[in-house]
Amino acid sequence: MRIDQYNHFHHVPAVAPDFAERVAQGDVIDVSPFAARIFGSKCVGIDATTYERFVEWSNAAMRRFGVHLDQRHRLETLLDAGCYAALESGGSSFVCRAVDAMGFHGREQRHVLSLRRVGSTASSAWLITC
Repeated sequence: MRIDQYNHFHHVPAVAPDFAERVAQGDVIDVSPFAARIFGSKCVGIDATTYERFVEWSNAAMRRFGVHLDQRHRLETLLDAGCYAALESGGSSFVCRAVDAMGFHGREQRHVLSLRRVGSTASSAWLITC
């Protein structure tokens, strides 16, 4: 539901864009080739802001923390933590120990992320978000 004006509510249909459309728009990063051995043969994507925070660090973040971890290692850590949440049919929340590029220090902390299904039932995919 969305508030329109002065407590007048109207229902907004929950039509989510298709996974492929979101990837084409740049909202989602498709990591299916890397996630194939962990999630099976399902499509897996990571929200763009989550991807920038936990996987693809900027050079400024690497200089600020003085820590350089391999991007592939950061991605595998995130996917390994998320695969246990994929056991639920609708997805759920999971905890991942990672360094946040927008955080205050370069030490690993626990972060609560969510894994949910997106797209139509025929072509559903997993989406990781913070």
